[in-house]
Amino acid sequence: MRRSPTRFLVVPGVLAAAVAGLSGGCGQATPSTEGDSGAVGVVRQAAEHDADGCELGLPSDSLSDYYRKCTDAIGVAVPDFDCDDGTLVPETHLSAAPYPYATCDHPNVLNGQCDPGSRFQVLVQTDDVSIVAHCRKKGGSTGYGDIAVIQYNRQNGATCFYQSRLGTGTSANMGPFVPHPSDASENSPWQTPRATAGIKCVGCHDNGPFVRSPYLAQLRGEERNRLPGTNPGAGPWDQRFTWNRALPYRFVGNDFQSWKAFSVTVPSAAEGSQCLSCHRMGIGKADGTMLASGTAFRFGQLATAASQPMKNPHSADSPIWMLPGQVTYSPATEAQANALAKCARAIQKGEALPGCNAEQIAQGTTCRAAPVRGVVNGATRGDVVDRRTESDGPISMACEGDKNCTGMCGWTAVHGPFWQSEDNVPLTSSKFVGTGLQLYVDGGRMRWRFVAAPRAGEKTGSPGGAYECINMNELVSPPPSSDCTVFHFDVTDPDGSRDADETRIDLPSVDVLTGFIGNVAQRREAVHGGDDLLRVLLENGTNTLAQRHSDPPYPLKRGPLKGEAMAYTCDGWTPSYLVRDAHTTSDVELVPAGTAANARCFVTGISGAWSSTRDDGREQPFAEIYSSAGALRLRVKPSEREAADTVTAWASCLELRANR
Repeated sequence: MRRSPTRFLVVPGVLAAAVAGLSGGCGQATPSTEGDSGAVGVVRQAAEHDADGCELGLPSDSLSDYYRKCTDAIGVAVPDFDCDDGTLVPETHLSAAPYPYATCDHPNVLNGQCDPGSRFQVLVQTDDVSIVAHCRKKGGSTGYGDIAVIQYNRQNGATCFYQSRLGTGTSANMGPFVPHPSDASENSPWQTPRATAGIKCVGCHDNGPFVRSPYLAQLRGEERNRLPGTNPGAGPWDQRFTWNRALPYRFVGNDFQSWKAFSVTVPSAAEGSQCLSCHRMGIGKADGTMLASGTAFRFGQLATAASQPMKNPHSADSPIWMLPGQVTYSPATEAQANALAKCARAIQKGEALPGCNAEQIAQGTTCRAAPVRGVVNGATRGDVVDRRTESDGPISMACEGDKNCTGMCGWTAVHGPFWQSEDNVPLTSSKFVGTGLQLYVDGGRMRWRFVAAPRAGEKTGSPGGAYECINMNELVSPPPSSDCTVFHFDVTDPDGSRDADETRIDLPSVDVLTGFIGNVAQRREAVHGGDDLLRVLLENGTNTLAQRHSDPPYPLKRGPLKGEAMAYTCDGWTPSYLVRDAHTTSDVELVPAGTAANARCFVTGISGAWSSTRDDGREQPFAEIYSSAGALRLRVKPSEREAADTVTAWASCLELRANR
């Protein structure tokens, strides 16, 4: 049966992973298988990049070159300054114990110490740019032991970190006058960009440029020298309770291009969501390694714990860091932070944790606009459950309000099982029995959802996967966003009686498979025309969403199914593919290493026994796009050719513009 698609909506700004963050300077270091043919397309050689299109192997910048790049990217230069002009950071109720064992009401969170005599100042502040400096004293020394500057543009997210050499004890003697960063300055206190990058500031500054702990936030009432995002006012550098939600964040300079930051997300009703109501909780990454030192891993737990190193007991004079307005310890609040830390650990280890997700929010300025990526209930396997288990959550909307930004989302990995037993029951009904996985739109915003609802007294594996959302203006021939429309496709068989069904759109478009509900594919090598399947494809010049199924093997039964897709189409525009409808029964290369940085690939179809599992549900069918030796590949499991419960999959890869 042929159907017409539903005109849906334009989803603006799905990409762009912007974030703003939590305070102060860096300070110190933080602790193949058989292949298939079928992938076709144009092969173009590119410079060496990582999977996000970030340039690798660049020569280190000199300090002067870094200073110039930062000035160009941010729009205002770091000036010379005098540390003594800064506002004294209070260390109230300082105990008499010697440094570094003294306690106070608001110790710093960098090294958990009280540093009386430290000073903070805003060097430059315009509507778009803020440059701040923090000069730390150590142990009551006459000079300064640590000087750091953060330079930030809130419009484009460009961020630079400058770090002085570090001094302790008698060596903490830097004078108050600080020249702007330059190789020519004879008495410059500044480390090289390479040395600063080695400190991995992003390990703490993982949800934005500024860590807003009580140590510096206590200056929120200062007329000028107050940390951005700490005053509750309405100014562009205030907005205390909404500051970290959406500001962009990017790293300038050759030595900082491996830095990335991710925002941890959990469903709105899940434990841990309270910590996300005002700001993001991040995970930093440098040189390919997730860093367990920032907001989600460390600061959330530190901010809600019954005690804090070198801090006086929680009281009205020394209130607990979180939540705002809370004075003393709350086990319920700490449990919220612990839940997010558990999620962060799972993400770091690549483990599945239902509802736990991470979205990339920052990367280097040589990179493409960062795709929004997330994992839903494990990329290739979910839990086996004995009761209804479901979760849904938002997908970050970026470049909101930018009319030139249109985004699209699709699956880069999918795992089953997919099945349904009751006819004519939608996925969201409490009477639904079966499993389903979706990317969908609600109120103009992209969301994800999975449901696993076993029969009474039985168990089932739970579905999931990994998604990616990109900005369509990153495509090799970007569409005119103002003339774009998103169409919603679906093929629905409410009772399993239709052997085949399809929906078509007669316009050039990018088609992504978004929903797998019920018995979308149950049989491998079916007798009526081949494997069961659900896929989007180009057929005789027409984009089509198709399903095909037949009688499944015992004990499975034919039953209801729904497949969903979205088509992104723009007037006068034809998308460019590197690979279209590549198919595998095991593992196949989609795009070679030299071209992978200029490709974005999505799963576009599944076939075979996607209702079946092995090992009592613990081994689940999956299709996954992954990187190996720089190439992008598509693999499926189980994939033994002689087995009846194996699966296959299709994928397509869009061509992106060459990295700038």
